[in-house]
Amino acid sequence: MNSNERTALINRQLVNLLSIYAAPKHLETTAKQADAISRLAESLNKRFPNDTTEDHIIGTFERAGHSLSGSHKKNTWPLPPEITKAVVAGMGSEIKMQNALDNTQTLEQAIKIFTGETGGANLDRFKGRAYGHYNQSWVALEFIKAGLLKDERDAYWRGFDMADKMYKVHNQRMTLDEWKNHIRIMASIKNCTEEEARDHELFSENPHSEDTLPIEMINYKRSLSLHSL
Repeated sequence: MNSNERTALINRQLVNLLSIYAAPKHLETTAKQADAISRLAESLNKRFPNDTTEDHIIGTFERAGHSLSGSHKKNTWPLPPEITKAVVAGMGSEIKMQNALDNTQTLEQAIKIFTGETGGANLDRFKGRAYGHYNQSWVALEFIKAGLLKDERDAYWRGFDMADKMYKVHNQRMTLDEWKNHIRIMASIKNCTEEEARDHELFSENPHSEDTLPIEMINYKRSLSLHSL
């Protein structure tokens, strides 16, 4: 998540947090209110670490909201310093919680979410994907060791932050799952069938590089070549 994405998410969380209060009189128009929220969002963005996650930001604002509901007794928006203080406090509690977890506990929970052992509608959609603050390259590398992921490229395709391993990612082969997803996208872009998109990727004048093709597709190309002899 880059800085602009973080700021946009923080902006939305601020809108939710302030929705239970009346806007101050000096912010009498929607445009002025939006501008005030935008400026506060940009300020708060600088408070979050660069490796923060969507879940961390949402959780931080949930805790900030609870804190403000107990301390802010007025019907109008809390002042920016009040909001900043509540957000920073909410952020710190999550950081402390994460630091308290040792790597073994973190990895065990990450595996449960990744394999679908942890039930619940909110987590089911993350089966086989990176999730929240478990989205770290060291977790992905442990998954590779355990056979849950094929390699760094597989981890990257499944949403793990592999920024420090991109030199490997770009030199590794697609898994068949990534390839099928790529073909679905190309078929949609070219407005053709997936079979036509596949054959274009494999046999056009500028075919997909065999260096990163899945082994299954290389074998498929070779089998067609043998049949043509």
